[in-house]
Amino acid sequence: MEHQLRQAAAVFASAGQGIVITDVDFRIIAVNPATLETSGYTEEHLLGKPIYFLSNKDRRNIRVADLFSLAAEGNAGRGGMGETCQR
Repeated sequence: MEHQLRQAAAVFASAGQGIVITDVDFRIIAVNPATLETSGYTEEHLLGKPIYFLSNKDRRNIRVADLFSLAAEGNAGRGGMGETCQR
């Protein structure tokens, strides 16, 4: 089990695609380095923000089904970040 946890952590850290983990209220609790690189934000800036923060659309009233749709479209973690990036 410990080996699997270390392996999962290594995959999270080295994945080329951005990975965002949220709590049940869709607030960001973890991001991998690829998310930081593509968004231009720091980890400190993203933690605690709602997941829709990383989208160019207003997602305050987002539903779970919408998150799955965004992920399928490839927009859950990328939509509009270049336009809203504040370094």
